[in-house]
Amino acid sequence: MLARGVNDYDLTNPDTIGEVIVFKLEQQVKESLTSIKPFYGSGVYIVYYHGSYSSYDAITKTNCPVYVGSAGPETPNAASAKLQGTKLHDRMMEHLRKSISQSRNLQPADFECRYLVVQSTVDPIV
Repeated sequence: MLARGVNDYDLTNPDTIGEVIVFKLEQQVKESLTSIKPFYGSGVYIVYYHGSYSSYDAITKTNCPVYVGSAGPETPNAASAKLQGTKLHDRMMEHLRKSISQSRNLQPADFECRYLVVQSTVDPIV
């Protein structure tokens, strides 16, 4: 039996899938958190801060996120973004309403995000 190569790219390995998702997420264009329009899907997101609040000085205006999160689908194993519901959008807006807008020191316009709708059903690769 031959040994597996060090650089094998195993698409059935959850770590590999995670790396692909992170890569695709980081390729998305940053958008203002306040301007995200409603959309269908569940998935992952990153929130960045670009304001002047001194507690965030070390990361403001960088690609270092203040938050990384996810939102699962409304229906487990949903076959489409529409069947996943609006969970990802809802979760990002929850941050805006609860964590940011209610703060005395933060301005909603100072936050940007990237997000990626992720398929919740995956057929096994044979």
